[in-house]
Amino acid sequence: MATGTDAAPAPRKKPRTKKNTVLDIAAGMALMVGLPWLASQVDAPEEKEFLAVLWLVDVGYLVFLAVRGIVRRRKARSAAQVMAKDRTEKDAPVAWVISCASESPSRADAMRELPEYSARLLGRGSDAAHSQ
Repeated sequence: MATGTDAAPAPRKKPRTKKNTVLDIAAGMALMVGLPWLASQVDAPEEKEFLAVLWLVDVGYLVFLAVRGIVRRRKARSAAQVMAKDRTEKDAPVAWVISCASESPSRADAMRELPEYSARLLGRGSDAAHSQ
């Protein structure tokens, strides 16, 4: 008897690539040019009407692709602007409070100033422990 846990998970949809979108646009443009030519070759009015409706659907699809592309670009651009603004807003107080160091101690000076427990961790403290 099969239970709900035995069922395989649903496969994920593959994201559309730019190549597929370019092919969609190219096919739509070819239909937009080819359907009126085909309609001029057909004599039956029903077929001409069908081709006209098909041409309108094709133009609508191309408009949809254009609007979707514009919306996606605006969304990506505004997201990038928000991230850049957040970065500068977060960095501003740090840059104001902490300035760049004008000088720093040498490594030997820094090692001499370490507390005893830190010096022992780094190995310098073994000499100090033996001297006590």
